[in-house]
Amino acid sequence: MFTISTIFFAFVLILEIRSSLAKGNCSETCLLPPKGGPCLGRKGFRMWYYNFKDGECAKFSYGGCRGNKNKFWSREECEGLCMDKCRAHKKKVDRCSLPLDQGTMCENPTVKPSLFWYFNSQPNKCEPFAFSGCGGNENKFESRNECRDICVN
Repeated sequence: MFTISTIFFAFVLILEIRSSLAKGNCSETCLLPPKGGPCLGRKGFRMWYYNFKDGECAKFSYGGCRGNKNKFWSREECEGLCMDKCRAHKKKVDRCSLPLDQGTMCENPTVKPSLFWYFNSQPNKCEPFAFSGCGGNENKFESRNECRDICVN
């Protein structure tokens, strides 16, 4: 038979998780590390969290109290809130942290070098460069505004 305190605890836990799901987003929820909480002495709940570094949801043991908002009852809930938003965020971060790569001269002589922009993380700004026409990397933008919109915080 369940005691009133056990039922109350379960009710509070459900409310806490539902509220974290309702208002969560990548920057506030999915970037947090897994946190089992101080009640790990009990038999923990098998929960899911979003692992930003790996770009996927993974299991962890939640003790039942405190912790943080990056906890979900199922993989589907975790993926539904975090997967698309965080992968897009991670791609942005990865793209903007790439070094300048001016590319190589193309075999086709009609392709001429042209002005592009890249994000330079040291002064934290977008700077112009001459793109050779072939190769290069994703840290290459057609305009200063595009570079700023994607990379400047």
